[in-house]
Amino acid sequence: MTEVIGYGEFTSFALHRRLKVNSLKLTNWLKAYRPITKAGSAYSYTYIASGEFLAFIIGWSVILEYVLSVASVARGWSATIDAMSQSKISNGTMSVFGRFPENAEFLGQYPDLLGAGTVLILGLILSFGAKLSAHVNSVMTILNVSVLVLITILMYAQPNTALHGIAPESHGGFFPYGVGGMISGAGTCFYAFIGFDAITVSSEEAVNPKRSIPIATAASVSIVSLIFVLASSALLLFVPWWTIDRQAAFTAAIRSRQITWATYVAGIGSLLGIGASLFTSLYAMPRIVYAMAADRLLPGWIGYVLPTTKVPIVAMGIFGGLAAILTLLCDIHTLTEFLSIGTLIAFTIVCMNVCILRYCNSDQEGDTKASSNIPTLMDDVSGEDNIFHLSKSEEGVYEMNAAEFSTQWPVGSIKPRFRRLATALHLSSVSASNPGWAPVVALVVYVAGALGVAAVALAGSEYLVAGAWWSVILTIIFVFVAISAVFVMAIHVQNTSFDSFKVPFVPFVPCLSIFLNMCLIVKLSLMTWARLIIWTAAGLIIYFSYGWWHSREANTSGEFDPLVQTSCDETDKEAKVDQ
Repeated sequence: MTEVIGYGEFTSFALHRRLKVNSLKLTNWLKAYRPITKAGSAYSYTYIASGEFLAFIIGWSVILEYVLSVASVARGWSATIDAMSQSKISNGTMSVFGRFPENAEFLGQYPDLLGAGTVLILGLILSFGAKLSAHVNSVMTILNVSVLVLITILMYAQPNTALHGIAPESHGGFFPYGVGGMISGAGTCFYAFIGFDAITVSSEEAVNPKRSIPIATAASVSIVSLIFVLASSALLLFVPWWTIDRQAAFTAAIRSRQITWATYVAGIGSLLGIGASLFTSLYAMPRIVYAMAADRLLPGWIGYVLPTTKVPIVAMGIFGGLAAILTLLCDIHTLTEFLSIGTLIAFTIVCMNVCILRYCNSDQEGDTKASSNIPTLMDDVSGEDNIFHLSKSEEGVYEMNAAEFSTQWPVGSIKPRFRRLATALHLSSVSASNPGWAPVVALVVYVAGALGVAAVALAGSEYLVAGAWWSVILTIIFVFVAISAVFVMAIHVQNTSFDSFKVPFVPFVPCLSIFLNMCLIVKLSLMTWARLIIWTAAGLIIYFSYGWWHSREANTSGEFDPLVQTSCDETDKEAKVDQ
């Protein structure tokens, strides 16, 4: 990652931490919005908020996220062992099996047999059940954090400032590749935070998920972010950024300074940390597949759960095997970039779900009853202009009681104070006949506008800096569209009947998070986009050939055949209770 950041590497982690916190608030609010007691994480939230199709897209993206996370982390695990052995493993492998062609950018230097074997072995261990893997993971994580803190202190204590300067073939400075390089690096940094989503995947095991899941997720990401920023800044003080080995950064850096004892300590700590990350991703991956199979979007046999261990064994075998193949063949940089774009898109959809749920009432019957009790308000929405002609003395009373009064207004309709403006914009009739429709349309328009601003301002920044007239006009248009869409959402009544953690300042916080995600997405390479399109196309083929015909939504009878004769049936019962 230092090839596009330089000394600003730790600022990419800090920037990414800010972006991730926004997305975290959204994810956790969705979990708290409705106590979902089955696996599925962001997939389950999207199914509730946006329906089956978008749920499949995000579920398929999350599966990709975990597969690539396993593969990239396994590559790093084997590279760390190779660094500790002074490259004896890689040299021996290349002498026996040869090297991959250098013109194949997505391939590694050699087949990573050690990394692929590690994935298969850990997948086998996880097949024995969640309890065993949880204990092993906890011990490995504690040891890893302890070692990382020790190594960070060592690097701060022994900085090597004499070797720092302008790197070969670079422009030098704190950001040798500019602010754009820092933003691109922040997009790639998403791979470092993948494991947090496994907390929400494990909600079935939580006693009080509405409270514990948001606290655990926010705390874990905050701690990890702080450690990443401190460790990466220490590494940049310890060795020049252009000498950092991207395969095994800390171990190779300490070995280059010839601190023998610290080399082995850093190597062992890295192995423990990477192993814990592998456990987390391998644990969460088959449970997402299981959730999609339980909803009939994937064939039922893929969701088969081994009765003795309660592990989706078939999903573990299929996608764990895919991760092992990618580990064997692909370069770690290719894996992390591909991983980042899928994650960014998934969290963008999660941000959209927050707005959808906030402007669409989940209890339509409740809305109908409420609206039937206030016919005068509904008459006013339909266009009659005689309700809110307030005198000066009445205006103060209305402002004092605006919050209380708005609770009587149907969710997704125009707020009373903006009724006149909405009438002029021809929004009143739309909001009255289809409450919630206008904010959702505005949300889609905002996403398009935010993507346009990010594309012109970042991907086409050279034209904007040069003052090209078309880039300036496009920027103004996209900014106007985005701001107008946010305004349309803001003037509609929100659903505030939540008794748990929720995102503040909607729609501004989720819209800001969407825009920042778009800024990171447009800085990723075109080949990364091409790989995503191929993966998404494969998923759509599965959806339209199987999921479209067999899903819960397709079954209008309301009765569902058992998925498999395992614990999936219990999930069906829970889903029916929720409904």
